[in-house]
Amino acid sequence: MVEQAVLIRTSMEDKDLDRLELALMRHLKEGNVGEVDGIERGASDVVIYLYGSDADRLFREIEPLLEADLPPGSQIIRRYGEPGARQVVEEID
Repeated sequence: MVEQAVLIRTSMEDKDLDRLELALMRHLKEGNVGEVDGIERGASDVVIYLYGSDADRLFREIEPLLEADLPPGSQIIRRYGEPGARQVVEEID
């Protein structure tokens, strides 16, 4: 089975980011649809990596959390396979 991903690119404050990461971890564990694989911190933004067998299902599971917490300018990337595979990018207004 090919692993799919949801990547969340944002510029949240550390305390808000930590809270979101914990909420995502708890929610995904309860829903048994995927896992948080880590956070990559850059100079101006961060990327949260989530993996599971179905990117669309994974996104639907976490969408309510993201709507409440992500600031404008954030991106949600659904990737349908390994890096380089087809992906869908959504901008948060």
